Amino acid sequence: MHVNLGIQGTPLVISTGVQHTPELRSFKNDDRQKGATRLYAGLMLDLPLFNLWTKSELLRVKENNNCKK
Repeated sequence: MHVNLGIQGTPLVISTGVQHTPELRSFKNDDRQKGATRLYAGLMLDLPLFNLWTKSELLRVKENNNCKK
């Protein structure tokens, strides 16, 4: 289970989660498989590589369509 929460008005994202994988690994002295559980939390940046469009471009397209009618 994972949860990501974006902080409004910033590119920051708070992320937390847990993963469980049963019988993931074994150890040298023991033939039984052991499960693994991973907990994590982090602060990340959500930066786009490129924008397909912006709000100002959408508004400009709408205004041009309204003027043509």
